[in-house]
Amino acid sequence: MLISKTKSPYLALLLATMFGFVMGVASSGIADEADEPKELSKVEAAADEKSDSKQEAKPESKPEPSEDDSQPHELSTAPLDYPIYPEDRPMWVDQPDKIGDDWAELVVQSVPSLSADSSRESLLQQQKIALIAYIDQALGFPGAGEKIAVPAEQIASGLVDPDRTYNGKLTTSTGEMFQHASVLVLDDDFHSEITQQWQALEVGQRLKGLGVLAALALVGLSGLTVLLKSISPRSKVGHDDKTALA
Repeated sequence: MLISKTKSPYLALLLATMFGFVMGVASSGIADEADEPKELSKVEAAADEKSDSKQEAKPESKPEPSEDDSQPHELSTAPLDYPIYPEDRPMWVDQPDKIGDDWAELVVQSVPSLSADSSRESLLQQQKIALIAYIDQALGFPGAGEKIAVPAEQIASGLVDPDRTYNGKLTTSTGEMFQHASVLVLDDDFHSEITQQWQALEVGQRLKGLGVLAALALVGLSGLTVLLKSISPRSKVGHDDKTALA
């Protein structure tokens, strides 16, 4: 080496000292670099920031319903009008009709009215409507109920159950109103009566039809007779003319 080749011992010692100093400085620099932490790259730094933000972020909690939400709120519009009936209103007024093969019990109510007289008139009209519908169904001929007349006196005295009649009041938004109700009892006698009336109507309609046919036949026969009379003199005159020429 260079130190061994140097002839002067002093020069060799100087060179050895300088070489050792240089090597010591170099080794200390390498050790410092090893001890210093390496700087993170931009990508790794961004990833660390995202992970920290996820850990710090808390899930949003839903608002708990308050006590006011569980309680019912008042309607913005007024409720529909509904009647308020008295406590003494009988239960049969709201029961459905009972209809058998040749009998029936029809519950009829009047339309709520401002006066008692109007309510009674409404009840009579509703009774007639109920009877027309029942007669159509019982006889099996639509329109039969309108042709069979049931007088109001017969409805009041013979069909209305006297133990089941009602006249009372009800309360609505417009005030107190009157209402009447009754039960029509239609037994087998009534069924036989309307059946006989319907058969009589059918016979009358058939007789009317036969009368129309008979009238048409008479008119046709009269026309034929007139036609024959008008033809007969002409044939006689022709026969006389032929005899004279001969």
